[in-house]
Amino acid sequence: IAPDWDEIMVNAVLAGDERTGADCVEIGGLRYTYDDLYLLAKIIEAEDGADGGGHEWPDMPIIALANVVLNRVASPLFPDTIREVLYQVGDKGEIQYAPVHVDGWEEGKPTERYIRLAQRALMGERAIPEDVIWQALFPQGKVTVMTYYDDYLGSTTYFCKG
Repeated sequence: IAPDWDEIMVNAVLAGDERTGADCVEIGGLRYTYDDLYLLAKIIEAEDGADGGGHEWPDMPIIALANVVLNRVASPLFPDTIREVLYQVGDKGEIQYAPVHVDGWEEGKPTERYIRLAQRALMGERAIPEDVIWQALFPQGKVTVMTYYDDYLGSTTYFCKG
């Protein structure tokens, strides 16, 4: 029976085992790296407003969060890796992803739910089109293609085309 490299990668990220994650790519032929899965899971968990007390978004808006990051990686307007997209600071000092600049970000570990959702996005699952590169608490870009209202936080997240 062949190993399930995707499942091994989930467990590697949960355990913080980068070596096994590297083996999943090298031996298992995965199309995404340990760093990709780890960082994408962390940012979607931070961006969805999860509070650790049971308040979490449904799967599709979270997949949309992941899609925006991946769409940016694919866009010529943004850097070419998930890490670079998340840490990008604009020409005028504007921060693209605030959670990465908060104390404790580096030490934080994603939970299994967000690792699995990030993995689904990395494997091609889509909630929004490939040209949606903006996600914020206000409309931006050319066209809003999806919104998600968080009744716990009382805010709407807009997913917009560039």
